[in-house]
Amino acid sequence: SQHDVQGLTQLNTEFGGTLDAPLINGTLRLSQGRYQNNSYDVDIQNMNGVIAMQGRTLDIRSLTGDDGGNGDIQIAGQIDLNDVTRPVVNISANANNMQFINDDVMQLQLDADTRVVTENGIYTITGQIGADYINYTLPDRFDKRIPELNIVDEIEDGQTSLLEAVRLNMDFDSRRNINISGWGLDVRLGGSLNVVGTAAEPDVIGQLQVVRGHYEEFGRRFELGESSFRFQGPIPPSPYLNVNAVTEVEDIQAIIQMRGPATDPQIEFSSSPAMAEDRVLA
Repeated sequence: SQHDVQGLTQLNTEFGGTLDAPLINGTLRLSQGRYQNNSYDVDIQNMNGVIAMQGRTLDIRSLTGDDGGNGDIQIAGQIDLNDVTRPVVNISANANNMQFINDDVMQLQLDADTRVVTENGIYTITGQIGADYINYTLPDRFDKRIPELNIVDEIEDGQTSLLEAVRLNMDFDSRRNINISGWGLDVRLGGSLNVVGTAAEPDVIGQLQVVRGHYEEFGRRFELGESSFRFQGPIPPSPYLNVNAVTEVEDIQAIIQMRGPATDPQIEFSSSPAMAEDRVLA
């Protein structure tokens, strides 16, 4: 119910083969297409495309769309449907200044140059993603955005699930354009990540560093010093936090240090000159 697809299609085809193994030759044209996801405020507009059908092969000659502004996306490639359960694909997708999400919680605009290829039954996704900007506002309360999947059929022994069959090798560059705010926090992050592993169990390697930021708590403003979020494997327990927040109280420098995995960080209070932790809190 959260998906809304609109558009006009023109189909000119010739059917052959048998009912259990049909062959389709012809052309499908899409115009004035639009895809909306109401859960995430995704809105891809002005979708146009030409898909040639040759037997059991789909040739995506062009499929384009935009975000209603300066962003656009282009998709092209081939899909071999000889095995409908595991089609063989060779598809490239490129996005420029494309705004994928725009709601009260997150605004996400990306550049992307990606490719999906099938080799020996394994789908490999490679490419680069650059963030024009990512703005995230911490909500007053978190809602459950990921629905539970009702898995009915058990996977037979020796059979690989689709997510396990998707291999990742993606590079992400934030360009110092990740902004997080809310709960007294206002921070900008920058850095690069490499996403490998499978879609079922992705491994994220890299580091995001604090470019600037502050945190307001205890009626005081803490400036974020040298701080980083280190990614080293699955999420969770990654990322690992190394956050330092400092405030000046008269001639004392009070410091909050947060260390460890994001799921169970350890928080310490210290000061310069050194004092006991209870005195620092006071």
